[in-house]
Amino acid sequence: MSRHLQLNRQPKSKMIEKRGNKMKTQMTALAAAVTITMSGMAFAQQLPLDNSVSWGVDNPNTSRDNDAWDNVQPAVPSGSNILNALNLLGPTSDTSQNVSDIDQTGSGSNANEASVQQGGGVGNQSDVIQVKASGSGGPNEAYVDQFGTNNVSYVSQDLDSGLAEVLQNGTNNQGRVEQGGNQNNSAFIDQTGINNRSVIQHGSSDNVASSVQAGFSQDSVIRQTGDANNASATQLGGNGESAIAQNRGLNQATYLDLGFNNTSYMRQRRIGPDGNTADVFQGGFDNFSELGQDGSGNDAVVTQVGAFSDSDIQQEGNDNSATLLQVSGGSNSYISQFGDDNIANVTQTGLFGSNESYILQSNNDHEATVTQARGFGLFGGANISTVTQVGTVGSSASVTQSGTGNWASTIQY
Repeated sequence: MSRHLQLNRQPKSKMIEKRGNKMKTQMTALAAAVTITMSGMAFAQQLPLDNSVSWGVDNPNTSRDNDAWDNVQPAVPSGSNILNALNLLGPTSDTSQNVSDIDQTGSGSNANEASVQQGGGVGNQSDVIQVKASGSGGPNEAYVDQFGTNNVSYVSQDLDSGLAEVLQNGTNNQGRVEQGGNQNNSAFIDQTGINNRSVIQHGSSDNVASSVQAGFSQDSVIRQTGDANNASATQLGGNGESAIAQNRGLNQATYLDLGFNNTSYMRQRRIGPDGNTADVFQGGFDNFSELGQDGSGNDAVVTQVGAFSDSDIQQEGNDNSATLLQVSGGSNSYISQFGDDNIANVTQTGLFGSNESYILQSNNDHEATVTQARGFGLFGGANISTVTQVGTVGSSASVTQSGTGNWASTIQY
């Protein structure tokens, strides 16, 4: 008690001094807090706070990332229009019997050959038309085998030498082959199932195309012009859609589908001495891949395994390489590379939720590697990464995110 009174019985000057020191301390602490708060606000303004944009994470302090993506068009702007060739297909003229019509005109060097076998059902229709204007090259050959009911096949060849094989075993399958140009174009259609449609169109020389569809309601179109293009499309499921267009020769495309509702559009146009190469593998449900390559020596590999995946790879210029692997559900990735020698490698793994990665590289010698691994669970969150590199020579960006709810943005100019 006396001690308490003694502590409060200090000289007035001492109390005023102590009070002033206390107020000074409080003001100093308040100023520090304000400084920290303001610096925190300034720091927050520099962070990529917006992930609602269509191309990744937005940095609000610069418009360079926005401007870089403004004029980027889809990789295959008219990819789905290739499927308009399916309009050339039609139903059988008489579903009560099998119909076969062969018309061959040619001379010299083994001329034309055709073989059609239809059995097992009714309503199958086959037309083979082969025209050979000269005696050079080998023969025009067409083999059509149809087993089942209401299968339609049309083969037309007008070139020095060519090979077309159509085998349909099922019901209501429609296949068409159109080959013109010079020589040595080969087309193979093999359809097993119900309501599958396939069209192969060739021009110039030495093009090879194979379309294999097993399942139901699959659509496939392969169109190749130029020399020495090679395309293969395999769909093993239901309601799949594939379109491949390759121009100016030496391009190679491979597509494999092991699920339902998968869609793949490819367009490759060689501009330069070397051809472009694309390999797409999709397994699961609702996987979508759109790929467009212009230039020379570009190589793109897309592998999607899961439930919901999207991929868009567009490369222009020469010797660009893009490799994407998505093993998950709900993943998105866009890769657009302009210029030469750009390399982008994206790997997204996890179960459920969504990973998103968008890479835009322009001009030359950029390299970006993004690896995103998400935690398990239905509500695992989303990893989002944006890498934008424009005009910076020799740039390299690497982003590794693991867990849930990560954002990342890299802008290099």
